[in-house]
Amino acid sequence: EALVLRQPAPRAPFYQYSPCSVSNIVSSWAQYECLKYVSFPTQTLFKSGKVIPVMLVGKIFHKKSYPWIEYLEALGITLGVALFMLTEHKKPASSAAAVAAS
Repeated sequence: EALVLRQPAPRAPFYQYSPCSVSNIVSSWAQYECLKYVSFPTQTLFKSGKVIPVMLVGKIFHKKSYPWIEYLEALGITLGVALFMLTEHKKPASSAAAVAAS
């Protein structure tokens, strides 16, 4: 019969972890506030291209190795989203909306 030792429950002092919690909450709020000033196509393009710098940092700083197909996939995804977002045609504003805006 195996003897299982019961370990005490972890007790993290609130005062040591509260700055991390507050920092996480404030950074999330700031992120969404900043995104109000960036257009949706720009947000989408940068989010889809995020994989390229992540892979580069992994390779340079963490000495990770990725198969070449993953680099091609990351580049393909980024280029595909860029082409889709940048070639999208905007609908012309109606004349009533243009008059109201002036």
